[in-house]
Amino acid sequence: MEAPTAPEAIREPAVLQLRNRAIDSGRQVLRASIFFLILFLFVRTFALEPFGVPTGSMASTFLGNHREVDCPRCGYPVVIGEPSQRERSSLTESRCPNCGQQHLNFSTARELPGDRLLVDKNVFNVRSPRRWEVAVFRCPVDDSKPYVKRVVGLPGESIQLRGGDVYASGVLQRKTLAECRGCWVPLFDQAYSPPGGWGSRWLVEPLGDMLDEAKPATIEILHDGGIYLDATAEGSTGLGLTHRHWNLDTEQDEPFTDWLAYNGRLRVPPHSVHDFAVTFD
Repeated sequence: MEAPTAPEAIREPAVLQLRNRAIDSGRQVLRASIFFLILFLFVRTFALEPFGVPTGSMASTFLGNHREVDCPRCGYPVVIGEPSQRERSSLTESRCPNCGQQHLNFSTARELPGDRLLVDKNVFNVRSPRRWEVAVFRCPVDDSKPYVKRVVGLPGESIQLRGGDVYASGVLQRKTLAECRGCWVPLFDQAYSPPGGWGSRWLVEPLGDMLDEAKPATIEILHDGGIYLDATAEGSTGLGLTHRHWNLDTEQDEPFTDWLAYNGRLRVPPHSVHDFAVTFD
């Protein structure tokens, strides 16, 4: 066998060095992967665990598997829970919660996955659950099924629901502003306006000793998704603005109700509600 030439003799150690570096790099990647896998399993078992929300029992705080379309009249994004086989009519019988547009078609909208939660598994080892906070627990009859719900009753209490209000052992349970924000359901968004405007949903009247007849707000006041109310003119005594839950199709006032658009078609008559809030930018 002939001895390798000088260039080949130099190249062979270089090739071996490159191979050793590649092997070392592979070992480092493998060690790092095993470390992160062990860390992930440890954190998931003893600290934090991700959960998916498949159903809509906590809507609109958390969405389960759902479909979404934009209302053809006002453009508001309408979301409904993925219906079961017995409720397929919801795909064509739902309506917009903002403008009341009937018979929105969700049949061609693709199904979207539900929200994902990252649950702290140790918080209740430090303290007890608090009213109005969201908690995840195992089903008492099937330990393999986790449930996510909002805490309403605490140990030793008897709970009543009256007109949408929660009473614990006969005492009305009020929410803080932050707790209210976690439970709000949108009823109307001025930013999504139909082409013909909101009609008599907004009434304008001058404020003075004698109130004149209120008139529907004109395009000078309602435009570009906002409300522009100017009462600075000379001699003006101010302007008042009244909101009515006006049905654009029947042209009648309607009460605010507890109907949730996420549930799809209206199955039972909704109840009127007396708690609502207004927010402005």
